[in-house]
Amino acid sequence: MNPTISAGARARRVGYKIAFGVTLFASLGVAYAFKTIFARPGEAALRFVPADAMMVGTLDLSPSPAQALAFKHIDDAMDRNGMNRFVETSVLDIFSKKSAATDLLRPLVQRSGAIALLPYKTANGETGGTSGLALIALSSGTEAEAILKKYGKPTFFRGTKGYTLPGDKSTMMVMDDVLVLGEKPYSLHAARMVRDGQTPGILSSEEFQTARQHVSSDANVMMFCSPKLLGDTGVAALKDAKASWLGAGLAIRDGGVGLSVWNRFDPNSVKGLAEFGQTQAIRRDLFGVLPTGAYGMFAISQPGNYFEMFERSMGQEKDGQQMIADMSKGMHEAIGVDLHKDLVAGLKGNAVIAAYPAADGAPEGAEALLVIDDLNGSDPAAVVDRFQAYVDEQMAKEGGTEKIWVETKSGDNRMFRIADKMQDEMRKGIGEGMDERSVKKEVLVGKKTIAWAMVGKAVIASTNEALLARAVDSFKNRTSTLSSDARFIKSDSEVMDGSQVLAVFNLGRIAEGVKNTISTEKMDKDGAEMFNTVLSAFANLTDPFYLKAKVGADGEVASGAFIPLDYDKVFDFIGKEMKGKG
Repeated sequence: MNPTISAGARARRVGYKIAFGVTLFASLGVAYAFKTIFARPGEAALRFVPADAMMVGTLDLSPSPAQALAFKHIDDAMDRNGMNRFVETSVLDIFSKKSAATDLLRPLVQRSGAIALLPYKTANGETGGTSGLALIALSSGTEAEAILKKYGKPTFFRGTKGYTLPGDKSTMMVMDDVLVLGEKPYSLHAARMVRDGQTPGILSSEEFQTARQHVSSDANVMMFCSPKLLGDTGVAALKDAKASWLGAGLAIRDGGVGLSVWNRFDPNSVKGLAEFGQTQAIRRDLFGVLPTGAYGMFAISQPGNYFEMFERSMGQEKDGQQMIADMSKGMHEAIGVDLHKDLVAGLKGNAVIAAYPAADGAPEGAEALLVIDDLNGSDPAAVVDRFQAYVDEQMAKEGGTEKIWVETKSGDNRMFRIADKMQDEMRKGIGEGMDERSVKKEVLVGKKTIAWAMVGKAVIASTNEALLARAVDSFKNRTSTLSSDARFIKSDSEVMDGSQVLAVFNLGRIAEGVKNTISTEKMDKDGAEMFNTVLSAFANLTDPFYLKAKVGADGEVASGAFIPLDYDKVFDFIGKEMKGKG
């Protein structure tokens, strides 16, 4: 052992190896389709993991009833593309060198198991370094034990008997129907002590069980990190954080892969966490106030809070205080708006940036939509009024007569857009250099403008007047909204769970819009083929991609994602590429 390497560095190095092993597990998880329903032998193997484990990972490729169709797609796609030779190996080969013994063990090895990173304890009980542990489910522990006895060399560590196979550094033993592999003999001994009830196991830890409860119940791959390991990662923000176990899961589902991550911190131990936890959730009816047909959107609740957190952080330094003061002064002089009384106060509701096709019908082109609502007492419309009044005042002082914007509609909804001359110049500038043989220039540029409306105290803005009108109608009257859009209906119930940050995009609709806007005529044959292949991989995706995150007042941090996949297209593409290089 190199004395110049710190214990923390060694822990991180071994931790990275374990993390790499879990990554390989995840890769295998997408490749294999189990036929056994309900059994979760990988998670069951955790009964042998000691309570002082620093990291734990599990692999379970037994599909739940909801996952059966996804696994069938993967299985059929791999068989169709002749990729079975790549899955004839087993998880055993990740941890052990190929030999005559492993060839005999391989048919007994199930594709489920667990791994752990343990603190290594010397004979006098002192902790020094770490030791990896792997537990692989077997179809017959009795047969595996006989193979180890025949081919392995017996080793003993504090009364625990294990075996080393020829040319292999790992030590192995069998407990029940689980093959136990240790980076050091100590790992086997630690697992046996848990089995015999002499030391507590990880399943007796309430903090671990809490983390497990926050990971999806159908997760095929799970990863858990202890507070100690999080503190040893070298990330400054985590060094002094009082954290619980971190839990993460990956679930293979029909239509894509679901991800979930959870942790809980003492909110006072992480800078800014307590303040962030006070931020309100995104409005529950978000999908009910946006117009239908979107490509996707990014939403955030109370954006003004983020600036206030930034200001408090920067205000602790003299230079930071001066920077904020200069920013406030410059904003007031430039646009007549007060940074705190107007802008920050006007951003206490929800802010949404969304992308839409240029018109109804077949998606093509792209337009932007911005919605800033008036929840939590905010009044963004007053900020816009103050800005417009300031510009009018400055124009009058300078003797200007040319209009910068025009009001396009009167009545309850005050609607504006930039004046004709500015609009024409903007469209000309955007379209300059566009090759009409490659893109639909008129679709991308022809109706571009900058238009906005005040609906009560809320503000809605867009790059397209027709889209603005639709958005105003949806926001005010709740008509033709995303809540009735078939491409977003499923995600509504999944993402509106108290999250404060949210991104949702329908990749299938985006692919259709790109295909209808971009021409492949000027592309070379290979480029056009690749372009169409990539678009086709997304074309049939109906479920949207989403990414969400939230922080609770108690320091709970949770995030989730869904990555839609067309398994048939993915494996067909991989198979084609492999054949082309074969």
